[in-house]
Amino acid sequence: MKVYTSIQYQMTQGGLVELSADSFDYDGPVSETKGGGNPPPPPPEPPPEPKKEEVVAARKQAEETMGGGKSRRRRGGMGSLSSLLSGGYRGFKDEDMLG
Repeated sequence: MKVYTSIQYQMTQGGLVELSADSFDYDGPVSETKGGGNPPPPPPEPPPEPKKEEVVAARKQAEETMGGGKSRRRRGGMGSLSSLLSGGYRGFKDEDMLG
C-alpha cells in the first residue's frame, strides 16, 4: 500500500497538475473503520404554533400581572427604586431587621 505524506498540486486552466509527491510503501496492519450501530434518531417535531387567542390571552395576563400596559412601563433598571425614593421611603430601621 502506498502512503502519501505530502502532495503539491498547481491549478492551471487545463486542471490540476501534480508538482511533487512524497510517499512510501507500507505493508503492515491496518485498522478498519466499520459502520456499526444505528444512526441517531431524528430530532423531535417542533411544538405547534400557539393560536392567536392563546397569545392574546397570555399577553393580557402578563400585563395584568406586571401591573399595567405599555404606558406604565419604565425603561432602565432604577424605575422601581426611584419610585420608592420619591415616595418618601426612608429605609429599614435596625429593629425592623432584627424582629
